[in-house]
Formats: sequence, structure tokens, C-alpha cells
Amino acid sequence: MTSSNAAARTTMAPTARGTGWPGSDNLPALRPGDAVHLVGIGGAGMSGLALVLSARGLRVSGSDRSPSFALERLGAAGIVVHDTHHADHVPATTKMLIPSPAIPPENVELRCAVERGIPVHKRAELLGALMDNGTGVAIAGTHGKTTTTGWLATVLLAAGLDPTVFVGGAVDAMGSNARAGAAGTRSEAPDEPQAEGLVLVEADEYDQSFHHGHPFVAVITNVEHDHPDIYTAAGVEQAFLEFAGLVRSAGRLILWGGTPNASALAAASKATTEVYAVEGDAIADDLRPRWFAHGIVTEATRTVFDVSRDGTCLGTFVIHLHGRHNVANALAVVAVCAALGLEPVDQRQGLAAYRGAERRMDVLGRIGGVRVVDDYAHHPTEIRATIDAARARWPQDTLWSVVQPHTFSRVAVMEQGFADAAGRADHVVWTPIFGARERAADFPGVRSEALAARLEGSRLVPDIDASAALIAAEATGPATALFLGAGDIPRASRAALRALGARAVARVALTADAEALPGRRMGAMDLSAFTSLRVGGPADLVVVVEDPDALAGWARLAHEHGAPCHVIGRGSNILIDDDGLPGIVLVNRCEAWTVREHSAAAGDSAVLHTEGGVTLAALAHSLARQGWAGLEAGVGIPGSVAGAIVNNAGAHGWQMEDSILRVEVSDATGERSWWPVDALALRYRDSAIKGRHDLVILRAELRLHADDPDAIRARIATFTAHRRATQPSSPSVGSMFRNPEGDYAGRLIEAAGLKGQRLGAAEVSTKHANFFINRGGARAADVQGLIKEAHGRVRSRFGVDLHLEIETLGGRSHDV
Repeated sequence: MTSSNAAARTTMAPTARGTGWPGSDNLPALRPGDAVHLVGIGGAGMSGLALVLSARGLRVSGSDRSPSFALERLGAAGIVVHDTHHADHVPATTKMLIPSPAIPPENVELRCAVERGIPVHKRAELLGALMDNGTGVAIAGTHGKTTTTGWLATVLLAAGLDPTVFVGGAVDAMGSNARAGAAGTRSEAPDEPQAEGLVLVEADEYDQSFHHGHPFVAVITNVEHDHPDIYTAAGVEQAFLEFAGLVRSAGRLILWGGTPNASALAAASKATTEVYAVEGDAIADDLRPRWFAHGIVTEATRTVFDVSRDGTCLGTFVIHLHGRHNVANALAVVAVCAALGLEPVDQRQGLAAYRGAERRMDVLGRIGGVRVVDDYAHHPTEIRATIDAARARWPQDTLWSVVQPHTFSRVAVMEQGFADAAGRADHVVWTPIFGARERAADFPGVRSEALAARLEGSRLVPDIDASAALIAAEATGPATALFLGAGDIPRASRAALRALGARAVARVALTADAEALPGRRMGAMDLSAFTSLRVGGPADLVVVVEDPDALAGWARLAHEHGAPCHVIGRGSNILIDDDGLPGIVLVNRCEAWTVREHSAAAGDSAVLHTEGGVTLAALAHSLARQGWAGLEAGVGIPGSVAGAIVNNAGAHGWQMEDSILRVEVSDATGERSWWPVDALALRYRDSAIKGRHDLVILRAELRLHADDPDAIRARIATFTAHRRATQPSSPSVGSMFRNPEGDYAGRLIEAAGLKGQRLGAAEVSTKHANFFINRGGARAADVQGLIKEAHGRVRSRFGVDLHLEIETLGGRSHDV
């Protein structure tokens, strides 16, 4: 299609940024510098809107009811935020006030706006105006909206396009849940808002939000009764029929053929309808799928399938999500991209790169054979799909479903559906209903007890903390525990992981006592004391080990008892999550070393035999005093020898691979072997061992050569002076990102305007933008927020993906 290809080309240039905000029949146009105030600004959708409004040149302020990391991140972006609601928070020059759907009519700031005659508009109205002013793509459906929208954004960015995006969860490729993309054709009037380019919106049906704007391409992933506090079953279908009718006549409606009212939806649209389906879907006789996924093969870490268009096979596609529903979501992405001018073969990289939205089959960890998974599923259909996907992905596991039912109104009309869906697991645990915006008093008799009564053998716990304790006490591997719900159940999944870790660690400690394994046991303690950035939450057990044999022994016991185990040296290249690390952390303080094989016959060469825990800088100084050179460039590297090997650390034109002869490695079973340097597969700030927590470096042999001690010390002094002049002295992890080929990460971050940027007590250093420092009291979340900001802004402005040089430990994991 000529029009869609032109639209795709329009978004390619990332230099023309949109300004202001387009108006509509009911919405006044906003010009750069106009003040906009958001009430409930900390919510997922509202915070994303605030970021894009600010990027459009508007003066944004907002408030929420309590402090949060979201407010800190918005403040770091230059947005004025308040953690209370008060009429004084609404600027006198406010041109528009935007309340969150959760804000009640009696809110003091909302009342203030009404009294002062300030226009009040919904977020959905603004997104609709954007789509009407550009090439709008709207992703709707009862289930799968966030996943499909985030997936589509990832593919579009990988293809070099520059869309404006609004999605319900953070997307790794954006580092956020929203981004401001390129504008379209500039308006003839310079003070008027520019035309938009490509605008991608997750179109939510709640409260008829998706009835604003006229998308050029729309997706309906499925239609099912949900939000019974808003809709009847017939009302939901009617709402989606109206949405289908909003698609521009020259555009495309991309429709899953398996939804029961697919034929009616196709008939309601003025646009050309393209149906997609997955092999085995029940399709109405009058619908012929244009897009078809077949030959599905589920593997441990990926799903493989073939895609056909109009009966012609386009080849095999690979995704790293599981379940038939995700194959359907991927197929919708393929169809939308084709409508925008991207051929399916050009989408493979982006499709494979996507790892899912937050809280969609998030594997938090696996301890003692029990895998803990966190998922947003809160509707019977979503619960069923998640359990089925887990069954396909881990067929050998016993499945536990821990369900926090969401809203009393939903349970009231879907009670049997909840029981049937949860019952597809081997064991079912119910928690009390999470009421969200509803009160239990308004729904007498609607309780989780009724759900437990409908499903024989299921268990009922008094609160989510009890669900975590139950899993930790009764689940035995191989097993997967799915914590399902849209409320506060993530607190339970993390508590379960922590309890499983404590149980496994207790078994390790008992065995270590029996074997008289040496090591200073520090107990459960915060890990910030062992990292150069001075951040990081607790571990269940910290053991300081000074003997390589004991180090291998502790790692072996952790493996035998299924306890997670991490070995850290000086903590100079790691970022540990605020929640810490379940299991055992072994602090490597094995520091013995000796210089051997230097003699008259050996000439001016020697071999350094060293244990892995000695600090590289201290070692270089000691060797210099003895007249041995080769490691002096490492004086600016604050890590241990083992850590430097894992990261192939380097400075001043030297890196570890230039000095390594061989390395002694212990595996998870305690078996040891010497690896020659070639086996380490050393490359720029990477190696075959990096990320392998089943391997421990015990010792190394390094190449040295003789030189005059004064000459060596002079080089050390030069290197030290250079470091002090160019790098910050405040706590940091060293270089945050790898340098992209032909450029420098620090230059890109500085050019993106982030030098000196703060989030909480973390800061992008004003001395070197690739160093993120702790100004005192920073959290890992602060640093993670700056990482996302740097990645997203550099990607948006320069089309460059920055890759971390450091290793992040804890937090969200895609698989274990």
C-alpha cells in the first residue's frame, strides 16, 4: 500500500521531534511552553503520558497520593511532581488538567480545576488526538494488549522506525512504558503543533477509553466479557463493534479469527479486514485467515513456528515466549508491520529479541528445584493460558497455581471460570480477593471461600503472606509455582522465593558443618558493603572464603542442595538489586600469589601463580616493587583478578587476555580443570564464563616480564593520574556501558543531555558520563532508572543500542 509505506518512511528520521499537542473537535491544541497538570501522575499510563508531554515541549506538573519511584523518575526528567494532593499544586497558568481514571470527582485538585475553568480531559482523549494527527496504530483486546503493543514497538524500533509509543508496561527496547517519536510533516504555522508520525497506542476498553481517535491500523486480539463493573457481556461486544467502526476506511483492521464475534467485528469496520489465526483455532465459515501460524514446536527457551500469508509459507519464525496465545500475538505483530510496509522477513530480529512485558511469565528464580513465576493473569482466560503455557514450557514440573482473584465484580460473574482455569494446575491455592477499586461490603457473599468450594482439593489461605509460606513449605522439585493476579501478589512471589532460599541455605549450612568447611559466615546481611557502588539488598547467607578449596566446596554444596550461589570479588562490576539475592553469596578473599619460573634460563620472563580474590591494582603495585611488569595498566581497575578475567578488563591499550596463560575453574559439581586462554573465549569486556554462576575461577597463571622498578612505578603514576583526572572518585561500578563500535558510550550519553542527571541519590557523573555514581544513600532502583533513561534516550536520538558492561544480579529474570 502506497499510503502505509509512506507513513513508515515518515517515521524513519529521528531528528524532527513533535512539538506541542494536536487539538481535536473537543480538545484544545497545546503549544510549547503551555502548562499541563496530571492528577495521579504516578500510575503506569499517566507517567508515560507525562514523559511524552514533556518531550513535546510542554511544562508538565503532577501529583499523586504518596511518594514512589515513578515520581522520582519523573522528577529526574524535569517534571514538577508532588506526593500529596492540594489545590496549590495546580499551576495558575495551567491550560489543561488530566486526571487518572482512579481519581474520584471530589479530589481537591480536580475540584480546583473545575472552579477555575481549567479544561479537564482524559488521557484517552489526548492519545486519540495524536492518532488522528498521524499514522495511528491501536492494539485492543480483552487479553494480550500489553504484550502485543510492547512486541510491536520492539520490532518497529529494530527496523529503524521511530514511533511514539504508549504501552501498559515497561518495554526493554524503550527502557520505559512510553516514548516520544519523530513527527510527520511540519505545520506551516511554526507556533502550531506539528503533524505526528507513527503513533502506537495500547487501546484499553476500560471505561470506553478506546473510543477516542481513528487509527489507521487496529488490532483486536480477542473479545471476552471483562470489567463487569463497567460492561454487561453484550455491552463488551458492542464496545468493540464501535471500536472497529473507528478504524479509517483506508486502513486495516487486524482481527484474530478465533474470537466468537469475529464476523460481526469485520462487518462493523469500514477498513479492510485481515484475519489471523493459529493452527487449531475454531474459525467462522465466512472468515478466511490471511495470516496463519502452523507447525508450532515448543522448546525449553523458545517457540518455533511457520507463517503463511494467503496460503504461501513465508518461512520459520522464532520467538522467546511460550503458549499458543503468544504465537497469536506474534502473528498480529507480523500483520501490522506488513500493513505499515515492513515485510515479515524483515521482522525476525525484533520478534526474536522481545522477552515479554513486565509480570508476564516472569521467572523470578529456581531454588531447590522449585521455580517461582510471577504473572499478571487475573481473568479466567488469562489464567488458563498462563498455566497451559507453563505446562508446555516445563512439562516435567508439578504445577502450583497461587491465584489472587481480582475484583469482587469479576469473581461474582466468573466464579466457575476462575475455578476451571486454576484447576488446570496440579495444586491450587486461593488468596482473598483483591478488591482494587471495589469494597467487599458492596458484594456480600462474594469471597474466595466460594472458589475453593467449587474446586475440590484446592486450598484457601488467609492472606498472600500465607501463600508464600505454603509454597516454601510444601512445594518440592521439580515444580513451578505460578503466582497469578493483578493486585499485590508480587509481594508473595518474592517472599516465596526468599523462603525457598532460606530453606536451601539451611541445608547447605548443616552439610558444611558436617564437612568442617572453612569460611567466615556473616549470616544474612546487606550486600552493599561488598560492592563498589555501595548498593544491593541482602543475601540469605554471606560467607567470606580465604581458601580456593573451600570456595569450590561451598559452591558444590550450594549446587547439591539447590541453593542459588553467587561468587563476588571486590564487587566493582556488578549491580545487585535492592531485593538482594536469595541463597548464598561467597565473597572471594583468596589472595595468595607467587612468582615462579624466573631464572637465568628463563631470561626476563616469569609466570605469576595467583588466587582469584587478590585485587588487581594491589597486585600490580607489589609486582612493581619486585621489578615485574605486565599488569601495571590494571592499577585503574579496582576489581579482583578473577573478576578482571571474567570481564576481560582492560585499560590503556592492555586487557587481561594479553597476560593470561591459563585459569583453574571449578564447576557446580566441584570438578576442577585448567582452561587455556583460548577456552575462555575472551572478547571485549566479555568471556565464556561471564554470567555462568555454575563456574568459579579459583586460580590463574599470568605472564610477566622483568623491568626496572622505577620505570614500572613511573608508568603506574601516569596511569593513576589519568584515572583521577578523567574518572569520578565517588562510589561507582566503573564503566556502565560497553563502547559501541566506532564510538564511546560516555560521549553518546553526554550528547543525549544526561550528564549530571540524577535519580534519587544516583547520578550520571559530571566528570565522565559512562560512570553512574552513588552520592550517598542511592538504591539499585535509582541506578536502574538511570540505565533505562540512558538506553532509551541514546536509542531514540542516535539509533544506537547501548549494552551493559556490568552484570546485573537479582530482580527480574527471564529464565533460570
